[in-house]
Amino acid sequence: GSGGHLLIGVRDDGTVTGAGPRHGTTTEPARLEALIGNRTEPSVVTAAEVIALDENEVIVVEIPAGRSVVG
Repeated sequence: GSGGHLLIGVRDDGTVTGAGPRHGTTTEPARLEALIGNRTEPSVVTAAEVIALDENEVIVVEIPAGRSVVG
């Protein structure tokens, strides 16, 4: 595959619901990236960012193409 993006705060039908803060009152993308890297085997390096969409915050996680199955 070619990788993809995980959108947290968007339903499958495209409705933007927003993502609640993950770290107190904000979401820290670097902490989310570290969490994903530490909890996947083999470790997956991702890029995360928080964007404003329809007056809500959405977390976008870029996931690279995998060479093997990841758990």
